[in-house]
Amino acid sequence: MKKFFIITFLILGVTIFAASSAGTAAASFLNIGVGARTEALGGAFIGLANDYNAIIYNPSGLAFMEKGSVAFTHLNWIADTNINMASVVYGMEGIGVFGLVWENLNYGEIQGMDATGTETNKFTPTDSFFGLSYGRKINDDFSVGLTLKYIMSIIDTYNANAFGFDLGGLYKMTVAERPLGIGLSVRNVGSKMTYVTEGDPIPMYFGLGASYGVLVSDTNNIMALFDMGKASDTDFRFNVGVEYSFKDYLNIRLGYKAGGYDVEGFAGGLGAGYTLSNGMRLQLDYSYGSTITEFKDIHRISFSFGF
Repeated sequence: MKKFFIITFLILGVTIFAASSAGTAAASFLNIGVGARTEALGGAFIGLANDYNAIIYNPSGLAFMEKGSVAFTHLNWIADTNINMASVVYGMEGIGVFGLVWENLNYGEIQGMDATGTETNKFTPTDSFFGLSYGRKINDDFSVGLTLKYIMSIIDTYNANAFGFDLGGLYKMTVAERPLGIGLSVRNVGSKMTYVTEGDPIPMYFGLGASYGVLVSDTNNIMALFDMGKASDTDFRFNVGVEYSFKDYLNIRLGYKAGGYDVEGFAGGLGAGYTLSNGMRLQLDYSYGSTITEFKDIHRISFSFGF
């Protein structure tokens, strides 16, 4: 079973590289990292995928989650646009772990004009998608996951939609008494989006990631992460991150994005969490992303509670 999934990932990866043609994909918002924790780590999360953000980065990580969760994220993106995301994760013993996600990119109000330059009605373009995820352990160390997506784009009176899916695999082991995770992620394999007559494919992505516990103790923990991958409409991408955790109260994160990124570079952020007496966990995460263009720097904030 494990070999089957690895071969499937490799075949899809070769397909993505062969289809590479930068700038020709629709729904490019699917390439934007949203979660505050993950983006503070420079977007390196495929080899860890141990919270609700796994729905986006590697759905196989859901299988290792011990708690369900509800989470909300807000991101002020470039040019006065913003992105909101909400997700729910819930596990069913003996069946697997399910996730639901909604993400929306709002471009703000735009003044419409006709062919003569006369002002018409104002409108607000949006891109969004709904996703249904499922993760399941094949054994104690290896899991697989799937996310089904319905993607929508609305521009004034025009709209387009597409269907897609993500696949993920995650293998966890121990090396020198420290945790090592290796993940694979294939995202946005699906149909074309067509507004009028011409359609463009959504941005397929193939990535590999690893995480390693550099320091592991009851009080202090340091996790190092590295991802590399490629979307069908970008150059090769590299993501590096490190997360320091003090018990389960405080997190300090640093990250960097290199390669095929047009906007972001260095990143960092903080996380604070608290577990209530009834077992429910509250978590607040913030990330700052420096831009490599003239745009304003990027801020993300996520709130979640586990149950």
